[in-house]
Amino acid sequence: MSETGSKNADPTVRPHKRWGRLWQRVRATVADPAANLLQLPVLGELAAAVVPARTPPVLIASLPRAGSSWIGRVLGGSPGALYLREPMTQSYLDHIGRANPPFFEWPMCRDGEAYDRFATRSFRGVPRFGDTVVPDPAQWSIGKRRQRQVVVKDVNPLILARLHERHRPKIILLMRHPAAVARSFHALGWTGDQFTTRFTPETLAAFDRVHPLPLQGNFWEQAGAFQAMAQKLVSNQLAGVDHLIVRYEDVCAEPVRQFEKMFEFCGLPFSADTRREIEQSSQAQPDYRPGRYDTRRRSLDMVDRWKGDMAPEDIESVRRNYLAYRPAFYAEPADWPEAGMSGPYV
Repeated sequence: MSETGSKNADPTVRPHKRWGRLWQRVRATVADPAANLLQLPVLGELAAAVVPARTPPVLIASLPRAGSSWIGRVLGGSPGALYLREPMTQSYLDHIGRANPPFFEWPMCRDGEAYDRFATRSFRGVPRFGDTVVPDPAQWSIGKRRQRQVVVKDVNPLILARLHERHRPKIILLMRHPAAVARSFHALGWTGDQFTTRFTPETLAAFDRVHPLPLQGNFWEQAGAFQAMAQKLVSNQLAGVDHLIVRYEDVCAEPVRQFEKMFEFCGLPFSADTRREIEQSSQAQPDYRPGRYDTRRRSLDMVDRWKGDMAPEDIESVRRNYLAYRPAFYAEPADWPEAGMSGPYV
């Protein structure tokens, strides 16, 4: 199964919400016809250059299934934001096919020219993307651009160095417990080979020298290993780069406080409506299922929900193979209270 779901429908949005989005787009067009220029080839780039958004742009980056949709929706809902949801990933996968992985090292990109084009369009604030990428068309009024920052949420942290070099965004790196991410991948059926289409042969060989890579066929072992590998690679790319690392579990435990820190780091205005949205989205109680796309949950329940959803032996497989590569995060005994702690990598 593809790691991205349907390209035509955002699973976080109910049908009546999609009609609401269409109505938003119609209202935005009537209120500001000039905004249509941003949707046109060439003219969109020209309009964005003449009326640029406020700098710097913001990039919220994480692996898939790490909780970035919630973080992106709240930050992107700021009165000072122009929000794009996965513009690079969704456009790239539409371009090359959705059987391909959404995150990978840059040399593994199958069409770097196209990916760079989608990234440039994103960070310049040209919203020539589908409705799922541009969830609030009313934000994109030409007259408001100079007071607003582009906020991009995307799920390929393995290319952060390239994106920072070319576009200089403020970077928020969202981390989530590797067992929780693995559990969500498994629930969605994303259980194929976790290595060969994401990492270069050189990278795989280097990590294999640290500890033998788990063989294809044991998803839980590979899930632990690839997350530790990704974390190491991303940490190296962000050395010397101004960025903010945020743990999903901390946001769940103290949502208002953690979001205030993120808004301050980005330079985005934090309004009373923003606070109300954080409180409402973190106290909702929808019908929860592992792997389900949702940006409204009772956040305290999500801190360690994975413990009750995973078999102890699967937790142990993730733990041992994750810790084997000496990650900097989620490496303390207290981070793994339900796993057997007798392995040699603790």
